[in-house]
Amino acid sequence: MCRFPGRAVFEWTLLLPLAVPTYAIAFTYGGLFEFAGPVQTALRDEFGWGRGDYWFPEVRSLGGAVLVMSVVLYPYVYLLARAAFLEQSVCVIEVSRTLGRGPWRSFMEVALPLARPAIAGGVALALMEALSDFGAVQYLAVATFTTGIFRTWFGLGELDGSLTPRLEEVKNIMENVATISMTQNIEGAKWTKLICNTMTMGPIGLTGLKNWDARKLPGMFDMSVALGRESMAVGKALGYELEPIFGLKAEDFSEASDEVLIKAMETLMAHVGKEGVTAAIHDHIKGRQSEMSLINGLVARAGKKFGIPVTCNAAVTEIDRRINDGEIAMDPSNFGLLKSMVESIPNRL
Repeated sequence: MCRFPGRAVFEWTLLLPLAVPTYAIAFTYGGLFEFAGPVQTALRDEFGWGRGDYWFPEVRSLGGAVLVMSVVLYPYVYLLARAAFLEQSVCVIEVSRTLGRGPWRSFMEVALPLARPAIAGGVALALMEALSDFGAVQYLAVATFTTGIFRTWFGLGELDGSLTPRLEEVKNIMENVATISMTQNIEGAKWTKLICNTMTMGPIGLTGLKNWDARKLPGMFDMSVALGRESMAVGKALGYELEPIFGLKAEDFSEASDEVLIKAMETLMAHVGKEGVTAAIHDHIKGRQSEMSLINGLVARAGKKFGIPVTCNAAVTEIDRRINDGEIAMDPSNFGLLKSMVESIPNRL
């Protein structure tokens, strides 16, 4: 219908997004446009901006997911629409022109309506691909049908909380690559995981160090143990029955000596590895609000409600807030600040 220089090149290059997985495009998009990516870094260097001095669209958002999906999946619409336009008889366009329609009106009022079924089919294919995608939406932090299924199955098991033969089969399969346990104590298991996070993500996330390097800071294990004890006390007040943690039963953990707890922490660090970096550090680097207010902060708020001393978790929450608000930078010296605040901060946020 329309010939122009480079037309043959566009016929093939417009299909290339289909050759790249959606999650790969999402990773590339996120890496380019996130706070620490080359685009925002270049803008800050060029104009002398700092964090909070300029507005930039949120990369990991519904809008970002729509953009990525559109870039990757539009060839479905392009292929079917192109085939539909090529199959149209030129006679109908010529008749339209003889009746006084210009090129654009002929396209909009004749050619496009004839191609609508093909375009609708392409859109339907793109929608089904978007509905089934997991990697891209998970990376871009968008809650969708597939991420909901994943969370329900791998995080919660059966919808009614029962232990079924089907779960036993999944357990047997996954035990080939990891240690798997099943429980009906869902809330207790989640709080047990939160205890682990308060002990590791909380203090280490303030320093910007790798987990393996942060463990060498004087007093890190003592601080982690204190954070864990506070979190366990709050969980007990909330009525949660804790699951085994670090190879110790809940009652063993609550009554263990510091030496045993330190050994458990060392075991955890060994499992994480020398290159592991906690999620809060990634959030701070990328200019996002970290989730510590929902982990250590949750313990601090609940402790205040029940009158339980939670000075360590409250101090972690306060320092994390200062980093989020740009008052201080993420730095190893923050661990010294944490230790000094523990002795002075009251049982509050």
